[in-house]
Amino acid sequence: CASIFGYEIGASSIRAARKAGVKAFAALCAYQNWADGGVWLINHSAHPLQPYFASDEDFRKPEPKSNNSVLMLNQLNKHALTFMEHQLGAFDTCLLDDAATGPFAGGRAGRLEVDEIYLSRMLDAVEAELQVQACRKGPWFLDFGIQDFKSPTRPVETTRANLLLFDYLLRRVQEGANIVFCGQRGQIDYYQRYSEIPETVGYEPNWQCGSKAYGSVRHGGMLVDYPDAMEIENARYTAWFKSNEGILPAYHWDYANPWNYPDWGNTELPRYAGSRNLRYDTDDRYAITPMITDIRKMKVTRAEKEQGGALEITVTLESPIALTKFPLGLWNIPCEWNAGEGWWTVTGTNRFVPIRAPYTGNLNGILEVDAKPGKNEYRLTISTPKRVPQSQDILLKTVHAKVFTRDNQTMAYIWPMQPWETDFELTVPEGKSAQYYAAPKGERVDLPPGKHRLTINKESWSRIVGLTKEELETALKELM
Repeated sequence: CASIFGYEIGASSIRAARKAGVKAFAALCAYQNWADGGVWLINHSAHPLQPYFASDEDFRKPEPKSNNSVLMLNQLNKHALTFMEHQLGAFDTCLLDDAATGPFAGGRAGRLEVDEIYLSRMLDAVEAELQVQACRKGPWFLDFGIQDFKSPTRPVETTRANLLLFDYLLRRVQEGANIVFCGQRGQIDYYQRYSEIPETVGYEPNWQCGSKAYGSVRHGGMLVDYPDAMEIENARYTAWFKSNEGILPAYHWDYANPWNYPDWGNTELPRYAGSRNLRYDTDDRYAITPMITDIRKMKVTRAEKEQGGALEITVTLESPIALTKFPLGLWNIPCEWNAGEGWWTVTGTNRFVPIRAPYTGNLNGILEVDAKPGKNEYRLTISTPKRVPQSQDILLKTVHAKVFTRDNQTMAYIWPMQPWETDFELTVPEGKSAQYYAAPKGERVDLPPGKHRLTINKESWSRIVGLTKEELETALKELM
């Protein structure tokens, strides 16, 4: 048997699969850590996002390949952190935020037309993955959840959204994008060349962009200005960094240490009121199993200076414990990213892994270090030309916006910073035109040159298409 599909997976599942000669489990719900439907107890956190060989010790922990290894595959990829923390961000056209109030939710008022505007956030996410691929040394498997493709219990919009996603991918292939389609059998065959899972990196901009605006401005759920996230995973660890939390990892799962965690667990920990989500945004994140490295007593600083025409970055880490191959995240380094190697050197540290942020092109990276208890110092020297880090964000007092440029088109998502209907002003420059789409229905409104008073519905968001970020920075004005 090549693979089996099982929703509730545990350590006993892996042992049974080995005995039966099964090559893969094909049903991981990446970073889901809650009971689905109150019945299926799913704790699929802590594992690498890419396929990995499961350990007998814990199905979420990778191990080197053996003669009877079981490869773990995803049902569908997600924005891992926002899904783990807030159940938001799946590569599934049935779970798009527009759809949550639209044709897939019992006929409630949603977007009237299933088109690329409707699908835009998912396409922004796909484009981000294509841009990050330049930093990877191998393929990145992106698994799409195609639910109810032609189900008689779902309206035709479900199938239309699924087909639209694949139409877009096929068009990108025709344009020269480095995309290859394969099934899970192809993933199984590909990983047979490795003795352990290969290292890879990721970078997730916030492509939700205010789509859950009620979360932060009303009852403290997901931030509408969710930070960018950067990731590295290999056979030794998986680590995630948040741009608003600095150099230390927000989540670091160490695979080098023994694990002894329950398949489910965490039943005694608090969850959001009225939600099945664990409170990852508090110190309880350090009690959730599988456990992350506790960084609360670590202190880290970063200093920069020019040295012989290069940029020298000094990182100082104070740790109460010894650390081996521990990753630190460096954000928005004011230098250009280049393909290949040879444009940086390290002193006192193991290595540097550069990562180019999608959409902005900003240089970021992972500094992997060993540390003894006490104070440790590391240096990274970069010789590429200087470059001022860019931002996708436009931040006004009453509204925020984030700008994405792809397919020769710029789209800005704009959302309110208060839980009520919000007006703002947009001045379209002479010789330009713009289109405005207000959620939830998203009907197109053409905007000629001149001033326009526009409204974002209560606890909602809007889209503006057709103006560059520089034009939007001048054109947007808050109305008090």
